[in-house]
Amino acid sequence: MLTTQGDPITVGANEPPPMEFLLRSLPNQHLEILAATYFGGRTTTEAAQLLGLAPEVAKARLYHAMRDLSRMVAISRPGHLVPRTRGASGECVVHRPAPGRGNR
Repeated sequence: MLTTQGDPITVGANEPPPMEFLLRSLPNQHLEILAATYFGGRTTTEAAQLLGLAPEVAKARLYHAMRDLSRMVAISRPGHLVPRTRGASGECVVHRPAPGRGNR
């Protein structure tokens, strides 16, 4: 279960951030759909009804939430290259590990 917004999360220098920290970093719309489906045990259709969304909107939000969370997890692990397509002009942006950090 998620803790309250005010609870601090500490991460060591060589540790990836805990999943809770990554979840808190998501936009509210993404967190709501994840909570309604994965944590709530509902289908996307049931989650859509609960959140007052069209089923297509719920499916799209779930897709984007999982994609963004997956990228955040991959980026938080040193040594991984993660292709991203959110450049200002549509170019492919790639996260590279900091110098001095090898692949693990």
